[in-house]
Amino acid sequence: MGGGSQGLLKALDRRFFAHFGGATVPRGSLCFFAGLAAQAYDFGVACHHEPPDLLKSRLVLVWGRNPVDTNLQTAWLLREVRRRGAPVVLIDPQRTRSAALADWVLQPRPGTDAALAQAVARELIVSGCYATEFVSGHTVGFPAYRERVMEWTPERAATVTGLSPEDIRRLAGLLSDRHPAAFILGWGLQRYRNGGATVRAIDALGAIAGSVGVPGGGVSYAHRHWRELASLEGRELPQEVRSVRRACLGEDLEALQRSDRPVAVAVIARANPACQAPESRRVRAAPERVPFKVSIEHFLTDTAELADLVLPATTFLEEEDVYVSSWTYWRRNGGSVNLLTPAAVADMGEQAALYEARCALRKGR
Repeated sequence: MGGGSQGLLKALDRRFFAHFGGATVPRGSLCFFAGLAAQAYDFGVACHHEPPDLLKSRLVLVWGRNPVDTNLQTAWLLREVRRRGAPVVLIDPQRTRSAALADWVLQPRPGTDAALAQAVARELIVSGCYATEFVSGHTVGFPAYRERVMEWTPERAATVTGLSPEDIRRLAGLLSDRHPAAFILGWGLQRYRNGGATVRAIDALGAIAGSVGVPGGGVSYAHRHWRELASLEGRELPQEVRSVRRACLGEDLEALQRSDRPVAVAVIARANPACQAPESRRVRAAPERVPFKVSIEHFLTDTAELADLVLPATTFLEEEDVYVSSWTYWRRNGGSVNLLTPAAVADMGEQAALYEARCALRKGR
């Protein structure tokens, strides 16, 4: 089971199997958990500033995020930030449509964000333009951290990131001159090797720059306030639950099928692991050892093609559900929840017909 459209009611599939005494379920994430874990290590909890707080910023660094295409709630705020005179810097290997929101676009090589963060931190420390009171009163390990970042001169970081030393110094200059600065992180920069460490490097830069714990600041990655809504997964029901790791799905399924309690039936919903999970060939081979496989899908995906039975599912446009966002105002002590109601369309009959035709073509009929 994956995320799908992330509606609250989608958790009812877990409740269904809980009534049967439990099931083997996936744990972990292929998405944003590395960043969540990083911020929990650094700040004790992954919790970003509320969106309107950006209007108190004098500098915004949009790091690895593409608000125009993926985060419209933020795009209008960034336009207003610029209108009020605060520069917006976009850091992204690709020049996305969000470049139109920025005063300056930096394009480091993919996976080199930590080198950039440490080089900028070094410049702040060397120049003495860092938050000394915050560092002395609210951090641990600064001497070791300072020793590490001193290795990252702008020249060395330039060879790694593909940026110029002048650009790195200019970014450090902006952070030293404009307080408070807000860091808005995307969910792509931590999907590389050592992705959690990359987020931690930017967290540390935010602390060095004096952006932690102040209005208009923050290193905002994500939060999980929506987990505080009612749980529909049936955790209160008596059940036995085994788990497999999403990031090691092929390996774990192989081990289960060699055990004395192999999986007899696999139900795949809201996910396409055959082409999404690491070691895709291994993942595709593992289900062949499962006697009966069910895929609940809209389309004949790579995973659905491996199934013995494919059950059609409604799309998010056809159903009512409760949706929340990492940029919602909702929180424990009040606020609002995004509610999609009623369904946008009555049915997807035309899509179903196309789906059946595609299935027939795939099977050579």
